[in-house]
Amino acid sequence: MDRLRSLIFLLPLLSLAAAQSSTAPAVPAYTPPPGSPGFYHGNSTAAVTFDQHSIFLDNKRLFVFSGEFHPWRLPSGPEAWRDVLEKMKAAGFNSVSVYHHWGVTEPKQGSLNFDNYRSQSDFYQVAKEVGILVMARPGPYINAETSAGGFPGWTTNLASKARTNATEWTNAWTPYLSGSAKAAAPFQYPAGPIIAVQAENEFSVSSPSNPGRSEAMVLVENNLRNNGITKVPITHNDPGTNGRYAQGLGMVDLYMWDGYPNGFLCANPGQWSETDTIVLYALPGQQIEAVLPNIASTSVTSHGSPSVTAKISNKSLIITGSPSGTTFIKAGSTSIIVADKFTARTFWNPKVDKKATPYDVAPDVASVLVSGPYLVRNASISGSVLALRGDLNQTTTLEVLAPASVKTVTWNGAHVVALPTAQGTLKGALTFTLKNPVLPSLKTLTWSCTDSLPEVQPGFDDSAWVVMNKTTTNRPPQYQPTGGKFVLYADEYGFHQGNTLYRGHFQGSSATGVNLAVEGGFNFGYSAWINSHFLFSNNGTNQYSANGGTNLINDTLTFPAGSLTSGDNVLTLILDPTGLEEDGDGQDEHKTPRGIRGYKLLGGGDFDTWKVIGNFGGESGPDKVRGNLNEGGLFVEREGAHLPGFSTKSWASGASCNPLTTGLSAAGIKAFRSSFNLNLPVGSDIPLALNFTRIPTSRHRSVIFINGWQFGRFSSADGPQTLFPLPDGILNSRGNNELLITLWSLDAQGAKFADVELVSTAVVQSSKTPISGGVVTSPTFQQLR
Repeated sequence: MDRLRSLIFLLPLLSLAAAQSSTAPAVPAYTPPPGSPGFYHGNSTAAVTFDQHSIFLDNKRLFVFSGEFHPWRLPSGPEAWRDVLEKMKAAGFNSVSVYHHWGVTEPKQGSLNFDNYRSQSDFYQVAKEVGILVMARPGPYINAETSAGGFPGWTTNLASKARTNATEWTNAWTPYLSGSAKAAAPFQYPAGPIIAVQAENEFSVSSPSNPGRSEAMVLVENNLRNNGITKVPITHNDPGTNGRYAQGLGMVDLYMWDGYPNGFLCANPGQWSETDTIVLYALPGQQIEAVLPNIASTSVTSHGSPSVTAKISNKSLIITGSPSGTTFIKAGSTSIIVADKFTARTFWNPKVDKKATPYDVAPDVASVLVSGPYLVRNASISGSVLALRGDLNQTTTLEVLAPASVKTVTWNGAHVVALPTAQGTLKGALTFTLKNPVLPSLKTLTWSCTDSLPEVQPGFDDSAWVVMNKTTTNRPPQYQPTGGKFVLYADEYGFHQGNTLYRGHFQGSSATGVNLAVEGGFNFGYSAWINSHFLFSNNGTNQYSANGGTNLINDTLTFPAGSLTSGDNVLTLILDPTGLEEDGDGQDEHKTPRGIRGYKLLGGGDFDTWKVIGNFGGESGPDKVRGNLNEGGLFVEREGAHLPGFSTKSWASGASCNPLTTGLSAAGIKAFRSSFNLNLPVGSDIPLALNFTRIPTSRHRSVIFINGWQFGRFSSADGPQTLFPLPDGILNSRGNNELLITLWSLDAQGAKFADVELVSTAVVQSSKTPISGGVVTSPTFQQLR
């Protein structure tokens, strides 16, 4: 589980026992897990070891400061990953924790795809070049607040229970995990950045009611070791301090546990509750007192803000006051800079020690202190020249505290006039030259539009749809159908993501209505039509609602007078699910149905045929670059209207197709397509996004595609997200972009966008590595349809 605001605590296995004794032996008795070479410090020759206090790298203690990054969420590729990792390292992180996603890697059983943004080895290579350590977490289960917790959709149809030692389940994950381990093996420290590989994720142990779990853990660990993970510890993240896999069957090398000091609700990411933390900074107005013992000097001087003072007493330097701005203190050869929190974050501390490994960011590694720039990505010293590389968001004063040998400073290769100051620093000016970009207005673009729900029109041909003729399912008892002859779950027929459509056929005009049980996850939505007559829409609610939320709805729909014919009648449903359930408790929750859970025709008769359609090609979708989670089953998605090169000659166009001035006058779905050009300056980092204005009282939903990539799902009634970033490399910053937005009104009166704008979220003069070719090479309409 990788929820926002979580922490992972690393605890060497023996510290549990050591904590019970006031005097732990220098090298406690240690028995490695079965199959492990052992990594206890003093008993191992590995480059990565640990004792009851910390990890060691090359016999040097390491305190892990780690961020979290999932490369599969940023398909722009290696250059974009480098940008993120450089920023992490610049911010003081020395490592990054990385989930890998089985579900996007194996969309169809036996069809592994480790290419493009799914390439784990490409990510490790970038991390190696940046010099940031990696804790790899390939699963096979990851949770990660992603569909099915990272499981492929096809695993919902397996008869065996997931996350057990059942043969069918083991055979399912083995090819993926073997490939992941083989990708990681060459990058184990010291050859690469990987210092640990996590087995499974927040996994409970075997019990009489849940057998096979610890045995499954052994199989996962054995797979990792048999495929080369032998040079770094295998870890596990216990969801609490439960001691799971700290000992016994499935025991790992290095035990970890997760902490959630701010809970799980991510609706307000800017609100953090107060936690007890020891910090090395203070807010303006807070009183501080610091004591530095064993100061040889008998005098002290200070410059800058007078809000902090210093004195020598009994060979100790005593610093007191209320930080405001920056105060420079010098006592003999000791220099101290005291800054308030807001000033402190303008400082950067890049390492410059050529003798240290690029991963070593410990305090004793030589570094420089830099103030002023928006970002300092890295620094190096050659002779008397300090070379800085970074980004600016405004004209600023550059101030550098560096070794006395440094006489010259460069910024992104250009000479900076930097003069010495009384505080022993070098100070110069950096000029910001970028202007705010003039972005296209979506209101003035030329738009084309079309109906994206022809399935409810008379005579629609569904002969190519998949017939839903299963009468049994392998799912657990709690997920069996609640009514009707046929199993109407989309996953049973190979459709695992995005919108799905269902058409039920019955004969004659005697029916009066239908009972439906529809399941799509929290906040899902659906609409229903009988022939071409709109019946009803409904939606689930948030899981944090007072009643715990709604993910399954039971509705009785009445057929309007005159809506039926004496021949074939069709009930059409469109369902927008919110992904597959995670399986955090290991109870096959990912097999929770998505689709029609049960049905009954009222007034006589029964449905004789049901059909379903989802993403183009189902599990065998042809787009191997964008991948299986990119598309759903809307008509415009199936025909490829979101893809570059699609022609809208057969669509309507003109003022009636502008999504910001017109919308829908009734329930239904409409698609709007346009294009725009960008010419953002070379050397800039100007993130762009689509900003939607919510109308909480209007139930309308949208899917957003840019250049064929889905990068947003907007729900006006639900939110909270209204800003949808369009990453560089997916968006063409210096060229043409093709945009498709759908509008689905769940309400009979229709809906209209309040406003949608293309906006910039920052304007930065950047030294980041540009995306190769400007955009990710992706297949076009002509190549895929």
